Amino acid sequence: MGNNFQFQGYLEQCRPPKLLKMIMSSWNCRGLASKPKKLALKEWLQKSNSDIIFLQETFGKGSEVESCLKSLLPGWFCHAIDSSGHSGGLAIGYREGRIKCLNLWGLRNVMGMEIITPEFPSSFQIVNIYGPCQGREAFWLDLFSKSLMKSPQTVVGGDLNFSLGRAEAWGPSAREDPLTDFFHQILSDHNLIDPSPINLKPTWRNRRIGEDRIAKRLDRFLISEGLIRRVPLLRHWVEEVGNSDHFPILLDLSFPPPKPHAPFKFNSSWLQEPSFNNLFKSSWIRADRNATKSMSFQFMENMKRLKSATKS
Repeated sequence: MGNNFQFQGYLEQCRPPKLLKMIMSSWNCRGLASKPKKLALKEWLQKSNSDIIFLQETFGKGSEVESCLKSLLPGWFCHAIDSSGHSGGLAIGYREGRIKCLNLWGLRNVMGMEIITPEFPSSFQIVNIYGPCQGREAFWLDLFSKSLMKSPQTVVGGDLNFSLGRAEAWGPSAREDPLTDFFHQILSDHNLIDPSPINLKPTWRNRRIGEDRIAKRLDRFLISEGLIRRVPLLRHWVEEVGNSDHFPILLDLSFPPPKPHAPFKFNSSWLQEPSFNNLFKSSWIRADRNATKSMSFQFMENMKRLKSATKS
């Protein structure tokens, strides 16, 4: 029984560390005033286990949208900007305790945050965008010229209002986006990768039937090359829920757990060096049995000092 227990412990040590997950979701909700829309959002978020939510076209003042989301989603922090003109209003929500906001900024049609999570060893940027239907080239060129979009570790999501090729348009009346080449080029120039969804599906439908029906992939997540190199596994998919003409999209990022501190590796050959013996004597403090700290704690403090002195 003892040998079996030791063998099981050995297997646990050999097993590769479990990846830490974070799920981001985005939905053009087309307004949050109706009760069915609110219930659909709440039920969907609970089922999706999302940690971060992007909302576009909230159709309301930022303060009112924040109050609505906080009452609807207990345990979440929410930030929103006003709907004005064709921007429609944007919001970002994130689970309390899982995400910490370091910086927050907003422009017309754009809302960004610098965040840090327990899953990832450094901060990175998330950007929620509602891309305009008109003047798209000028909007994207202006956006990428701003220093706020220069972060090497970024996730961009939202209703971006462009598709990439004929494969992302469905229906008898559907046509390839005339700016496909422009968007391929601008994403390449700014080191943004469009991860393919598990199943290529439309994220928007015009709700017409017959020859007039059109569906396109207009909502997506983009990930910077700097971040994707540090994410060993990701999934991107579309869910057909809600009563908006857009469907939610989700991005599942998996991060390796942070590396534990390396143990102090003692080299026995150091004992042959008189300089190391002197170093040991100068850094090691004799344990005091009458001290308030335990003997084991004093020993660990000595080991830390010796390790630091050895490195120096």
